[in-house]
Amino acid sequence: MDYLYEIQLSSESHAVMHAISTAEGISGWWSKANTMWKENGDEFLSVDFGRIKKLMKVQRPDPLSRMTWDVLECTLSEWPGTQITFNLSPTHGGGTLLRLEHKGLTPELECFQSCSTGWEYFMASLKQYVETGKGTPY
Repeated sequence: MDYLYEIQLSSESHAVMHAISTAEGISGWWSKANTMWKENGDEFLSVDFGRIKKLMKVQRPDPLSRMTWDVLECTLSEWPGTQITFNLSPTHGGGTLLRLEHKGLTPELECFQSCSTGWEYFMASLKQYVETGKGTPY
């Protein structure tokens, strides 16, 4: 079973999408040390957490409601080949339901508990960021 996390945000989906799809947004809730770039028509995201570094290919199947990061390289040996998907759904009252799915991050993996705890922390940081303008990134 892949890792799933849902969180209700009071912000509109365009603000949430900005937070997960731009280097500026990502630095506000996940990691200040990140870079996004395009190369040969593909988009990439590199994130640095000190001793843990990640390189992901960014896909935008629906720029308004879905973003996917394919993990190409990571110093955590279990992450390469996994896929992180953010699905956004508008809610009544102008908020957003964010559904995070990390395909390939399963309870059988050694890092599952620490990664789950990390995702919970950073999803709370994302909520703070989009609702107050100030998250708690690495």
